[in-house]
Amino acid sequence: MISHLWACASMLRRLLVRPRKLTSRVIGVGNIQVGGAGKTPMVAWIARNTPGTVAILLRGYKKKAPGSRIFAAHEPLSALWGDEAALLRQLVPGAIIGVGASRLALARMITADTIILDDAFQYPWIYQDVRLCLVTNKRFGDVFFRDWPWTTCFADFVIGTKGGSGDCRVRFVLPPGRGKVFLVSALADPNCFEQSVRDAGYDIVGHEMLPDHAEVVDLGILQLRAEQIGARLAMTGKDAVKICEPHNSIIFEPEVVFDAGEEELRRVLWP
Repeated sequence: MISHLWACASMLRRLLVRPRKLTSRVIGVGNIQVGGAGKTPMVAWIARNTPGTVAILLRGYKKKAPGSRIFAAHEPLSALWGDEAALLRQLVPGAIIGVGASRLALARMITADTIILDDAFQYPWIYQDVRLCLVTNKRFGDVFFRDWPWTTCFADFVIGTKGGSGDCRVRFVLPPGRGKVFLVSALADPNCFEQSVRDAGYDIVGHEMLPDHAEVVDLGILQLRAEQIGARLAMTGKDAVKICEPHNSIIFEPEVVFDAGEEELRRVLWP
């Protein structure tokens, strides 16, 4: 029922809102399900490969800092502005990053050759020169959806991730390694993360799964649990940016690997 209501609301916004055209070229990156499609690594890949000045605009889901803010290239950005924004600062240090509820208001204050809108498939207030939609192998009803599956027809290019089919197919691969690890994650799709760690060659001896975007609390206790079974604590970069105290955990950051369609996507993004 929630997915049906959410999808209806998304369609109403598309019908009622007139998008504003910006002077900058705008690339929108979004999905139709709630989290777990790999938007953040995909946004980072696009930003790193886009020529000229690049700005990334996010709504700052679950941020603790009030209001909106624009961060210049290389300007420090803490997880108070959201874990995704903090991670993107690490992954794309040379990008301008704007965080706030109104990405249209942020865009009007930014001068950049290209603006990348994160979580943009249901955001009709800004005209998007390129609309990308990420889809996984999840079906409507398996997880919460924000759009009907057929609405991918509104996208200029569909990116299949995690077994999904589209105009191109992408995997998020972790660097190979060995040894015992105790995982802690606050992700929308922790099982996929676990499988990626296993595919990288690690022996998983435990996994503390937290709600998506939750803070990693009791880090010392988790490290002790890992040490007691001869393992190292391991997590994603998205979780690590929320930890202030020093720690020696393994930080996993996936590499974007194309199985098919990379050249086609590049032609759409940078004609």
